[in-house]
Amino acid sequence: LEQRIYNSLGRPDRVFVLKVDPEIAAQRRKEDDQAVLRVRSGEVWTAEWREPVYRVFDTGVLNADEVSQNICAAAWEIIARPPIRIEILGVPCSGKSTLTKAALAAFPNAQRSLPYKSPLGILLRNLPRLLGKYLWAYSRSGNSQIAKNYIQLLQTFSLLKYWEMRGMPRADLVLDQSLLFQLAMSKKEGLLESISEEQVRLIRSFVQHAFYLTAYRAQLFTRLKSRREQGGRVSADIKRADFDEFCRIYEASFAWVFASVGVPVTVLQSGKADINDLC
Repeated sequence: LEQRIYNSLGRPDRVFVLKVDPEIAAQRRKEDDQAVLRVRSGEVWTAEWREPVYRVFDTGVLNADEVSQNICAAAWEIIARPPIRIEILGVPCSGKSTLTKAALAAFPNAQRSLPYKSPLGILLRNLPRLLGKYLWAYSRSGNSQIAKNYIQLLQTFSLLKYWEMRGMPRADLVLDQSLLFQLAMSKKEGLLESISEEQVRLIRSFVQHAFYLTAYRAQLFTRLKSRREQGGRVSADIKRADFDEFCRIYEASFAWVFASVGVPVTVLQSGKADINDLC
């Protein structure tokens, strides 16, 4: 039971680290064992607090009031900030996963995907229809992953309607291969011809911003060859001309989605994009 409780806890949005030079610590706590005190304070003093979740304060420089003010200001910034809902997209090998990981490090409690199976009542109500659509999509594409992507798209619209009535989730969402990606892939595979006005309205009310990674084809092709053992949506044995055509179709599908839904999109150059571009 205790372990289940721990597992249900999310990571902290911020970790406030108070550190001080071990020599200053020794001067402040002369009654303590000096050797032990220097070791304990030294561990915090010399540690590298690089992740975005950390906020470090040197109490040898800042007094107690200044530390308190800084912590309160940082905590209030988190509380007052509205949840983010963004999606990161790009053709294979564009660095999408790397940027998504950096975003998840900056927003440690963010969700990477939508809860397609929750609420359970919506899933059960939609199950017969979803099963029929899955079989239809599979018969058209011959690919189970494409069919799964299509029914996840349908379930997403059910979730958006539910959240419209009950309120959007308060969690940060840094989405990877989610709504806009599903639209693009369904278009690419011939499973979707158009997006209704109602669907466009739901998408605009949900996705705040999209970030699209791009790169030169030669750069993408080189990365693909270097990731031969990782697998993916395109074989590492593909020829360059076929790869160029694959990317062209991918890019055309994304362009169609962006033009259809009108969500704000920022294009980022692969290899140069970092977390600051998302903030």
